[in-house]
Amino acid sequence: MAGTAAGLADFGVLPLPPAARTFAVNAAPGTYFVRVVAVNAAGASVASNEVVLTPGLNVCTIPNAPTGLMAVGLPRALSVQWEAAQRGAIPTGYLLQAGSVSGAADRGSVGVSGATTAAAGTVPSGPYFIRLFATNACGTSPPSAEVSTLVP
Repeated sequence: MAGTAAGLADFGVLPLPPAARTFAVNAAPGTYFVRVVAVNAAGASVASNEVVLTPGLNVCTIPNAPTGLMAVGLPRALSVQWEAAQRGAIPTGYLLQAGSVSGAADRGSVGVSGATTAAAGTVPSGPYFIRLFATNACGTSPPSAEVSTLVP
């Protein structure tokens, strides 16, 4: 468990395989409070002593996934808006993927540079399932939640 303050788990809980003795994650610069809990069929142990980790400013991290993705299908056009993640590394661009079915990218991928949080364009009619990734020099975020719309 990792948190942004002592005793919290608001940064996340990372399930590890039973034999794991180490782990690594991408994290934005800041201070993190980390604890370990063992789990078996009988339940969970008490948390270990807390360790404070502070990744430095020169540590390269990927952005968090964008949030609030919305898509509107217009006659032969698609309009998409989103919000930058409120935590994590700063994105320098976004990668928009669209598919004709959930999880696919067969309708294409479009890169959007800078801090822009909207995109629009002329597209063929049909269903669109859209995901968005934030990017920077260190890599690409996990995908946003997928949204769908129909372009008439």
